[in-house]
This record gives sequence, C-alpha cells and structure tokens, in this order.
Amino acid sequence: MDAFGWLLTNNISRALLSAGFSVLVTVAIAIVLWEAINYQLDARIERLNNAGKTRQASRLRTLLPMLRAAIGIVLVLVALIICLSRIGVNTTGLLAVSSVVGIAVGFGSQKLVQDIITGLFLLFEDAMQVGDVVTLGGMSGTVERLSLRTIRLRGGDGSVNIIPFSSVTTVTNQTRDFSYAQISVMVSYDEDIERVSALLKEIGAKMRAEAAWGR
Repeated sequence: MDAFGWLLTNNISRALLSAGFSVLVTVAIAIVLWEAINYQLDARIERLNNAGKTRQASRLRTLLPMLRAAIGIVLVLVALIICLSRIGVNTTGLLAVSSVVGIAVGFGSQKLVQDIITGLFLLFEDAMQVGDVVTLGGMSGTVERLSLRTIRLRGGDGSVNIIPFSSVTTVTNQTRDFSYAQISVMVSYDEDIERVSALLKEIGAKMRAEAAWGR
C-alpha cells in the first residue's frame, strides 16, 4: 500500500499533517524567542558590568527572575492559543472561560495578588537588590533571591527566611550608598579626650590605607 501517498491525498490526513507542522513551527519559534530574549538579558548585564554601571547591572539581575517568569508565561500562552487554533479548537470561547476563571481565582487569592503587586512596586522603586543587607518583616539578613511573591533572606546564623512581599511594610536597607559603623569605645574617666580622639583617627587612617578595609 502506498501509505505515504494516501496521507498526502486524503483530506483528513492532510489537515492533520498541516496542523502538526504548524504546531511544531509555533513551538520552535517560541523556543527561539525564549533563548534570544535570555541571551539579550544576559548580554545586557554583561555590558553594564563592563561599562562600570554595577548598580544598574545589579538591579537588572535582581529583576531577571521576574522578567523571565513573565516572558515565559506570555510565550507559553501565545504559543498554546496558536496551537489550539491550528488543531481546530475554538480559542475565543477558551479565552472567555479563562477570563472568568482568572477573575474567580483573583477573588479567591487576594493574598497572592497582594504579594505580587507589593513586590512589583518594591522592585520598581529599587528598595532592595540581590546582595543587599536588609531588615524587613522583623528579620535581618542578606537578600539571596527575589521571586514573583517572596523574598529569600539569608540570616546571619545561616538560616534561610522566606518572606512574602505582603508581609513587608518597611524596608531598612543597610547597604544602600553608604552606612556608618557605630562603635562604643570605653575609656577611663581620667583619660585625655583629645588624645583618645587622635588615637581613634590614627587607627581609622591606618584601616583606610589597608586594602581589606579601605573600600
């Protein structure tokens, strides 16, 4: 039997082959777009670092997980709708149903929506970046990762704290621009204050000259 010739002449098989080819092309284009966007984002960070704009590079690196998640969701949804339309599914009704479901989910998960919206505003206002030492939600530590709805905070004792954005009402950033080291120096009552100040300034000048402490 000429099975291949029959597949090319039969209306049903030709429709199936056409739909399958369209699905493959759509998926391939989505994958190429995903890889190209990721490459451009990584290249942008590299260019900022090479240009000495470490602050902007750090901010983009902080936003990178959220950008990738948003771009991935958009690409998957668009590719899914195109594939479904090519195989004969009525996507208009599907979009209407998904809109109703989205509204229902939004009402049922107000905390999740609050997490995402609060997180977006905090990131757009540049309140914190990965690597900053912050105090938020009653906890202090180094920001390790920012997702769509949570902050991963590494405590001074090595513990990992996962804090939802909705729990953050105040952000105390201890590594933004500059900070002061507040030191209490105990001296006896009969010490000469001028001599103590001169010694402290001398120690500070020596530390500033050392590579480990100068920066």
